[in-house]
Amino acid sequence: MRSGLQTLRDLLAKAPDIHYDMQAVLADGDLVAVFGRVTGWGSKPVVVRSIRPSVGQSGCFSMWSSTRFEI
Repeated sequence: MRSGLQTLRDLLAKAPDIHYDMQAVLADGDLVAVFGRVTGWGSKPVVVRSIRPSVGQSGCFSMWSSTRFEI
C-alpha cells in the first residue's frame, strides 16, 4: 500500500465503514507509540501499532508500524 494523505483519502472513499479507535498513546522522550484498532477493513478487526519521533522533530526520521488481525 502506498503511503500519504491521498492514499488515505482513496481508501476512505472506497470503504466508508472503516473506523479507527485509538486505544493508547505512550511517550518517552522524543518517541511516541500509538496503539489502535481498525474495524470495517476486512473480516476481522485489525490492531495497529506505530512508533515514531514526536511531532515537531526536525530533520529525517523513521516510523515503525505493524498491523495484525485481532485475536
